[in-house]
Amino acid sequence: MFANFIILIMIIILIFIAVKIKISQLHKRSDFSKVSEEIRLSPFSRALTELIAIAGGIYISLSVLTSFLSLSVPQRIELAENLHLDPLAMIAIIITILQPIVLKIFYRVKI
Repeated sequence: MFANFIILIMIIILIFIAVKIKISQLHKRSDFSKVSEEIRLSPFSRALTELIAIAGGIYISLSVLTSFLSLSVPQRIELAENLHLDPLAMIAIIITILQPIVLKIFYRVKI
């Protein structure tokens, strides 16, 4: 039970870090003042939307790849007693969360 709680806290922290990095990348790339007055997107909502869209794209790509290669993937993986996840969705979310963190480290080491 305690291990599940620690894993959940770690996942939340990683999501927070990924969203924070994504927000800083969005600030560097664009100007939020160009958005019309009717619709105001916060940097957080835009970053979260992009992360969800990326995870969805990765999930679809993984689904097509496993179907094309006729790979046998289990329907559900049990992470905890009451926590069952689709393995492809879990991989997509992990890749999506780690991508901005890895890019930040890569650019910091490169420069």
